[in-house]
Amino acid sequence: MMAERKIQAVPSTSAGRLFDAVSAMLGICRESTYEGEASIELEFAAERYAQKAGCHGTGYCSQQNGSQELPLRYMATSRLFASLMSRRLLGEDPEKLAYDFHEGLADLIVEACIRISGETGIRTAALTGGCFQNRLLLS
Repeated sequence: MMAERKIQAVPSTSAGRLFDAVSAMLGICRESTYEGEASIELEFAAERYAQKAGCHGTGYCSQQNGSQELPLRYMATSRLFASLMSRRLLGEDPEKLAYDFHEGLADLIVEACIRISGETGIRTAALTGGCFQNRLLLS
């Protein structure tokens, strides 16, 4: 894995960078003028879609990369990004894709918590950082 070998991969624990990348990729906010702007705009786009459509997302659940299980410290976001990008290139609504990103990331977080709990016995999780100010992600 490139991250383990530190090749063209910047280690980050910041989910905010995920939100920034998706916001730019979907054309929602390509340049931030203040901290959190791209993430906030992505959340608002997703909320607009949810309100218009009155439906719930698609779900992207898997911490596995092919048949190889990923170490606990990684969340497999690459398939989520690839799916969003290909759907965007096919002309899908960026607001729907923003919503699906939130659903997919929430699924990955829940799956990681369940997996870590199963391996460690820990039954309490603290949700910290700016992304957990995002109402849609928490819902």
